[in-house]
Amino acid sequence: MLLPSRPVVVVAPPASRRVKAFQASLQELGWPAARVVSPLEVIQKKVDLAAVVPQGSVVRIDASGECLQTERALLKLGQEGLDSTDAETLDLERGEILPSGQWYLGLQRYFALLQTQLQQAPHHQCTIDFQEALQLFDKRITSRRWQQAGLPVPPFLSEPHDFEDLLEHMKASGLSRVFVKLAHGSSASGAVALHISGQVSGKTVESRLRVISTVEMENGRLYNSRKLRHYDQWADIQTLINLLCRHPLQVEAWVPKATFQGKPMDLRVVVIGQTPMQAMVRLGQGPMTNLHLGNERGDVQALQDRMGSHWSELEATCQKAMQVFPKSLYAGLDVLLRSDFRRHCLLEGNAFGDYHRNVFWQGMDTFTAQLFKLQERQPC
Repeated sequence: MLLPSRPVVVVAPPASRRVKAFQASLQELGWPAARVVSPLEVIQKKVDLAAVVPQGSVVRIDASGECLQTERALLKLGQEGLDSTDAETLDLERGEILPSGQWYLGLQRYFALLQTQLQQAPHHQCTIDFQEALQLFDKRITSRRWQQAGLPVPPFLSEPHDFEDLLEHMKASGLSRVFVKLAHGSSASGAVALHISGQVSGKTVESRLRVISTVEMENGRLYNSRKLRHYDQWADIQTLINLLCRHPLQVEAWVPKATFQGKPMDLRVVVIGQTPMQAMVRLGQGPMTNLHLGNERGDVQALQDRMGSHWSELEATCQKAMQVFPKSLYAGLDVLLRSDFRRHCLLEGNAFGDYHRNVFWQGMDTFTAQLFKLQERQPC
C-alpha cells in the first residue's frame, strides 16, 4: 500500500496505549512519527495548536481516558456553581465514577479550545468533527437521532429522578428488564442491567429485583469494577439507582443478545467514511461484553457465515447510522444481534471507538484506513 506521507499531530496523553499503537501504524506506512500534544497543554493554554500544526497536516484528536490528570482537568473545566465536585476529592486511581455531567461540560469546553485554536491553523484535516463528537458522547442524543432516522434501537424510557421514578417508568412502558447507563459514560462505566419479576412498582412480596452491574458501592460512593457484581436486595438496588440518578442517564429496554460460540455476544463495527470496515465479535460472560471485563473476541468469519445475507443488512444499518453524523470521519458502533441472527439494533456510538489492535479490513487497521479515507476529503 502506497500512501504519500504527511505531517501528523496527535492531541492525546503521550503515554497512552492508543498513541503508541497509532505511532506503530505510521511506522508501518513509512510515515514520520507524529508530534504529540498533551490535552493538559491545551487546557492549561501552554500550547497554541495554530503554531504547531504544519500546512497539510492530519490532526488526530484522541481519547484522554488513560490519563487521570487529564480527567481531573476536564472536571475542573466543567465546574460551574456550588454543586460542582472538587476533582481532587475523587479516587480516580481506584476507579471512582466521576460526575459525568460535569465531565461532559468540561469536554465541551475542551473541544471549544481545540476548535478555536485549529481555526487559526493552516490547511489541515482533523479526525473528528467536534459538534458531532459531542453528540456521539451523549447516548440520549445518539439513540434519539437514530430512532428519528428510522434505524433500529432499543426502546428508551424517560430519564428517572430516582429509583421509584424508574420503577414507574418501567411500569408505564410495560418493561420488566432495562439497562441503565451513564449518558456520557464509556467502557460500561456505571452500567446496570435490571430485571424485575412480579409487580413492576411497589415493594411487595410478589416483586423481586435482580441487578448485574459493573458498579461497586462503598460508603455512598460508586466505583467501576472489572468484575460483574450481582445485587438482589431491594435496599441495595434502591441505593445504587438513587446514586446513579445524580448523573445524566440513558435508560433503555434490555434486549436479549444472541448466543454465539456458547456465550452472549454483540459487535463493535468501526465505520470509516460511512463505510463499515473493521468488525469485532465480543463474547461476554453476562450482559456486558466489553473486553476489559475479561471477555473474549469471537470469530468474525464464522459469524458472517452464520448470518449469510443478514450480515449485509447489518452493514447497511451501520452505514446509515453514520450518515446521521455525516461530518464524522469515523466512529465505533456497538451493535446487538437478536437470538435469530437476523434482526439487530444499534446500541451506542463511540466517537473514539477505533482502538482495536489486530482487527483488519482489506489488510488495513483502523488507523491506516482513516488515513486512506482522508485522502478522499478536502483539507479545511
